[in-house]
Amino acid sequence: MKTSALNNIQFSGKNLSGISKEINDEMPRFVRYLAGYSNRMGEKQDIYINAIGTGIIAPVFMVQNPFTDMDKRKRIYAALRQTAMTLTGVVLQTLITIPLVNKYLDKQIKKGAFGKKFTLKPENMPNIKAFKRVTNLIAVMAVIPLTATIMNKWYPYVMEKFGNRKNGELKNG
Repeated sequence: MKTSALNNIQFSGKNLSGISKEINDEMPRFVRYLAGYSNRMGEKQDIYINAIGTGIIAPVFMVQNPFTDMDKRKRIYAALRQTAMTLTGVVLQTLITIPLVNKYLDKQIKKGAFGKKFTLKPENMPNIKAFKRVTNLIAVMAVIPLTATIMNKWYPYVMEKFGNRKNGELKNG
């Protein structure tokens, strides 16, 4: 780290201007991205991060689990189901639910339907952001039973038709 840049910083009371830029310039690009990403986090990003874990990472461990007596074909079937459930959830939640909820909320906020603390004024933006995030979270949670119903009804049918599956197990070959 360059000490010369940090030595030139001037402190005046609580004003720490210059530190953020100087430190930011010295951080690795990936760390800067993560720091900026946390400021942009919303419900969609939470869903995407969760989807990576439940749709990609967890199925790998399900298939490769050395501590189970379950047949490998059943583990593959369960892992594929986990991935399909995740994809269905991401589609329903991020492409349908959140845009519809945000469109409705924006319309109501413009009308002033939620009171003075949620009008389109700069001082109210943190309130609006928090309100939208909580409302989106509730909407996404409400869609979970629909996602589970779709998976329970259609996944076995799809696997029988296209996935080389019969009677709860994958067929050989």
